[in-house]
Amino acid sequence: MKIFRYSIGIFILAVFVFSVVQFKKTPSYGSLKYNLSEITNLIKYKLGIIGHNISADVDPQRKIPLTLIVKQEKLKVLSPNHVLGDFTPEEWHNFWELIYGYKEEGEGWPKAKVYRSKEEIEEELIYNYPDPFSYFKDRQWNYFWSVVLGK
Repeated sequence: MKIFRYSIGIFILAVFVFSVVQFKKTPSYGSLKYNLSEITNLIKYKLGIIGHNISADVDPQRKIPLTLIVKQEKLKVLSPNHVLGDFTPEEWHNFWELIYGYKEEGEGWPKAKVYRSKEEIEEELIYNYPDPFSYFKDRQWNYFWSVVLGK
């Protein structure tokens, strides 16, 4: 009786191995292999974005200073008609969020957190506050960035 059970077990194992070998020769195997590769690459990509976002939160490249009052006072000098001097606390918050905050980039979930480039920030400032930013020359932008980023 034991020999019969072992024989059936060996037979089932042999059929399984034979089926796997035959399956590898079919077009379905190539399709399955390709699909698994695509899923693996997608998972690696998404995990890379999650890792980048965690790294950006833990150690940001642009760190908001503890106090922005000195920077705000220096920036008020740039505006001849004191547009920046009339900012409310909420407007200053939005201004600093534009500079130090992230934007999300990409499709689906998760989106990568990236900083806006200087050009994007300048365009946004010119759009939102045409006076004074649309009149800025290169030396004024250089002063602006030295004050804002502290370099």
